[in-house]
Amino acid sequence: MILTILTTQLYFLRHERTMLEMGLKEKIGFITNYYTLGVVEALQHNDDIMLQQIMMGLEQDREIVSTMVVDSDNQIRYDTDPEKVATTADDKLIRRCLSTGEGVAMNGVNAGGQYMVLAAPLKIKAKRSPIGALRLEITYKHINDLVKAGQASFEMTAMGILFGCVGGLMWGFRRWVTTPLARLKMAVAHVNPAVLEPNFPQSEDEFGEMGAALNDLMMKLKSEWASQREKMTIQAGDERVLVEQLLRGLLPQSRVILSDKQNRVILDTGSDRDYASGQGPHLLDIVHEADFAGLVESAYRQEGQVARGAVTFENKAYQAAILKIPEGQSKLVRAVIALNP
Repeated sequence: MILTILTTQLYFLRHERTMLEMGLKEKIGFITNYYTLGVVEALQHNDDIMLQQIMMGLEQDREIVSTMVVDSDNQIRYDTDPEKVATTADDKLIRRCLSTGEGVAMNGVNAGGQYMVLAAPLKIKAKRSPIGALRLEITYKHINDLVKAGQASFEMTAMGILFGCVGGLMWGFRRWVTTPLARLKMAVAHVNPAVLEPNFPQSEDEFGEMGAALNDLMMKLKSEWASQREKMTIQAGDERVLVEQLLRGLLPQSRVILSDKQNRVILDTGSDRDYASGQGPHLLDIVHEADFAGLVESAYRQEGQVARGAVTFENKAYQAAILKIPEGQSKLVRAVIALNP
């Protein structure tokens, strides 16, 4: 985009300068063809007043910075500087113009900038050699000022277009990239691992396709987790039955209490209540005696080691053995309590 703007700017500046220079050349052609007629007439009649009026009118043009008229003897008849009048002109273009009878032009640069010097012969039909010459110094300052003004205007326009394009890009980036990403980020932040729901936004763009893919993933994970929980529930039920049978076989005379991972009672061989539904009381809700509670606390601190001691439970004395199952060794049981009368 920047390269296009610079190329366009260069083209229009060159085109504008070319048009202005062509206009200046047309003006020079008009001056040499029109004003020289009056100057020739004034020289023929030796009319300095008429010559002065013509040249003063010519000097009204702001692009002409100096003028000079000489006769065939190279004597200055008119000059922008009045002190040079009636003196011999020391100008090589004037001398060349008088000697050859041809117009001469030369470009140059001075403190005022670029300029052009034009020397035009003053001829009449009766004589082959010119009766004098007209010298004009024309500045390009006006053209340069117009070109600079055009360049400044173009640069302002280009900057406006550039800022407009950048603003449009930022708006588009915000609408089609930043905002969808923010919505996607918010949806990810609101994902509940316990309750997987397909809540990712869907649209017709690439972010919508990503959201649809994530929603499909959520549904698959939800289905898989439900299947895993179902399997774990079945396995936990099988484990409970196996542990109960094992303990009843090994400790037929003991009262055995099992608690699950939430410390809820899932088996009490000394009670007729069925705890298989998983709605049993909390272990600490049935252990009220201080010695029993202290032994339970000691067993929980010594995970994997049996804590033994005499306890009182439901107004009966027992020799208790309590074991907290280490994490990862059982999917259901956390603690085993064996009470021997």
